Amino acid sequence: MRLENDRLHFSPSDLINFMEAPFASAMDRQTLIDPELEKLIDPEDPLLASLAQKGLAHEDNFTETLKAEGHQVLETKRATVKQMANATIRAMQEGREIITQGYLVHERFAGFADFLVKVPGASGLGDYHYEVWDTKLSKKLKPYFAIQLCCYADMLEQIQGVRPQYITVVLGDDERKRLSVDHYFVYFQSLKTAFLAFHDKSNSALPDPADSRSFGRWSALAQSQLKAQDHLSQIANLNPTPDQKYRKSQHFNYARTGDK
Repeated sequence: MRLENDRLHFSPSDLINFMEAPFASAMDRQTLIDPELEKLIDPEDPLLASLAQKGLAHEDNFTETLKAEGHQVLETKRATVKQMANATIRAMQEGREIITQGYLVHERFAGFADFLVKVPGASGLGDYHYEVWDTKLSKKLKPYFAIQLCCYADMLEQIQGVRPQYITVVLGDDERKRLSVDHYFVYFQSLKTAFLAFHDKSNSALPDPADSRSFGRWSALAQSQLKAQDHLSQIANLNPTPDQKYRKSQHFNYARTGDK
C-alpha cells in the first residue's frame, strides 16, 4: 500500500490483508498518514522470518525446476516501477514462454507476479495469452490463494485483452493446482469493491480491532486496545491459530517483491 498524489494505491496482498484482517488493513493506511505509527508494528518473529526465507527458496527452486524441464524462463531485472512495468509488457508482446516477477499495473493495483506463463488462446498479444502461477509454502490450498491470483488475472486482462481461464498455485510439495478463474472471480470483484470503498472513506480515527478476526502485524496494538475495552476476547484468552500465523508470515514474503 502506498500514497501517491493523495491517492492510495494497492497490491493484491493488500486485498488479502483486508479480507482476513480489516483492522490491519486500516492500520496500514493510517501509517501512511502518520509514519509514527510504525513504532506500534509487532517485532519481527524469527519463526515467521524463517518461513519467509523458505518461501523465497521455494520460489527460486521452482524456477530451477522449470528450467530443468526445458522451459525458457525470463528472469526480470530490478529497475524503476515504470521500467519494470514496461519491460513486462514488452516481454509479453515478444511472446516469452515464462516471465518471472513480472510487474503488472492497472489503475490502483500493482504487483509482482511470481510467474507469467504463456498458453495458447487468442488475445491482444496474438494467438497466445498469459496465466499467472504463484508458489506457496503450504501443502494445502487456502481460499485466499485463489482470490490473490484473481487480482493478478484482473490486471492481466487489462493488459492482454482477455482474462486468463486458469490460475495455478504451486504448493510447498511442488504439486501444481490449476484452478478455474470463473469459480472465484465474482467473489473477488465483490471483495475488491468493498475494499476500495473501505479505504476511500475519509477517516483519521484508529479502527476498532473488535471488528476483525485477526490482526496481522498489528497484534500487540489490537490486544492492548481490546484489553482497554475489556472485550470478551480477553476473557476467552483467544490466540492466533497456526493458519493465522502463516498468513502473517506472508507480509515478509511480499517485502521481497515490493508487493505491499
